[in-house]
Amino acid sequence: MINITKDEFNSAVTKSGYPKPSEDQYNSFAAELRGNWKLHSKDLLAMFFANVLHESRGLQSKREENPPHDYNTVQAWFQQVDKELQKQYPQNKYFGRGYLQLSWIGNYREASEAIFPNDKLKLVKDPDLIARDESVAWKTAFWFWMKNVNRHVCCFPSSIKRINPTEETKSQIDSRISIYKKVVDAFDVDAIMKKDGCNCLKELKDNAKS
Repeated sequence: MINITKDEFNSAVTKSGYPKPSEDQYNSFAAELRGNWKLHSKDLLAMFFANVLHESRGLQSKREENPPHDYNTVQAWFQQVDKELQKQYPQNKYFGRGYLQLSWIGNYREASEAIFPNDKLKLVKDPDLIARDESVAWKTAFWFWMKNVNRHVCCFPSSIKRINPTEETKSQIDSRISIYKKVVDAFDVDAIMKKDGCNCLKELKDNAKS
């Protein structure tokens, strides 16, 4: 089992240019790391944490600012269950929340099913719980990473592609990379920017928004 000390955690945040995090933020992070997520590589944890810091402005924001989408409009690609739920809870807004900015009702439903097996619609009914509850903010971040990112990455740029494949500008990509280099220094691991045969960074920047 990997471990990140409080000093490593705080150093990663402050070296990235953000204020020192709270005791509760570290304790909630550490509790999830010791939990059932099976994230056993410190290299991958550094990638996870760098993306968390970028998405949350250094753990300062758990609600998406100025959402670019109308997350409450039923989309053609929604699963049928999510189309019905969107109609059932029209007052709820499923914009980005938590430390990896969980978005869209389908992700809220799937995260809720995984995290709250005894109340499988908990986050659909109360989406803002992710922003209000420190533990839930970390749970949803780890859930999203393990479901959608962890097993698919070969380098740090590939993690960005899994999280935001088409929504990033070049400056946002550079910001994530800059933070990542600070995190690997704090965690005392090597930066993994490219693997043999990997063109992830070039593909990211070629497809970046202007």
